[in-house]
Amino acid sequence: MQTPANGNLSSQGQTVTAVDNPSARSGKAVARLLSLTKEAVILVCAALYSRYLWLTGRRFPKVVIYYHGVPARWSERFRRHMSFLAQHCNVVKPSEIHGALPVNRPTVAITFDDGFVSVEETAVPILQELNLVAGLFIPSGNLDGHPKWRMPEDSPDRGERVMGPAQLRKLDTQGFEIGSHSLSHVELASLGDEQLQIELTRSKQVLKEVLGHEVRAISYPHGSCDERVRRTAEQSGYRFGFTIEPEPVDASCPSLLIGRVAVSPEDSLFKFRLKATGAYQVHKHLMSLKRVATVPLRRIRAGR
Repeated sequence: MQTPANGNLSSQGQTVTAVDNPSARSGKAVARLLSLTKEAVILVCAALYSRYLWLTGRRFPKVVIYYHGVPARWSERFRRHMSFLAQHCNVVKPSEIHGALPVNRPTVAITFDDGFVSVEETAVPILQELNLVAGLFIPSGNLDGHPKWRMPEDSPDRGERVMGPAQLRKLDTQGFEIGSHSLSHVELASLGDEQLQIELTRSKQVLKEVLGHEVRAISYPHGSCDERVRRTAEQSGYRFGFTIEPEPVDASCPSLLIGRVAVSPEDSLFKFRLKATGAYQVHKHLMSLKRVATVPLRRIRAGR
């Protein structure tokens, strides 16, 4: 008997869905509470870290932010995000962030992963109105169609479409930077050497055919990048590579391992300001503390 896509079969052959299962509902509620608690802790720590940066003279960092889709229902909040950048930050293209010279305000590059149509429809008009530049990273094997890669069931991007060639050419001529997001949005570090080479080079070739010129940058899907991926990207002709780690962008940062901070059009302006001004780099310090703190616990468990 085939198991329904939205449920499981009980031993009596009856479908038990998450909606009918109190345990599943309770588990989702607990997971949601834990997620909200984690977000609140990070927000508080970021606010404190922002003050620390200010007091230690590191008020004007270089930061790359990245969105995915920008649904129309969040257009006004997205506008507030961009208005803040236009008024208080030095906004540069992604290809310029690594070599940007310090100025007396934060330097920010805006990027969008996946090339969703909602970015063209909602974000681009606002960016153009405010004279802001941005970069878009495209999974070139998925042009003009719904995403073929796996997404979480609750992802707000499940109903999105990837832009087609005509849309990309238009944005390219309007000054937006188009880069690769691999061919099929796969975890690059999990691939063998031959398939990795195909994902990187073929994506580059497809975008060159669409745009009429080479692309120089790649955003690693799922943040999946190790030394082998970085080296292969360099050999494939990429000059800039972007991760999803909230690392600071400075002279010590390799140009193929530029960190980025995840943002959402749903973010409050307060949270967005902290992200855009470098305060969410505290997340890497929190993760380091978490790893150190869990070592004694693991030893205790191992001794049982």
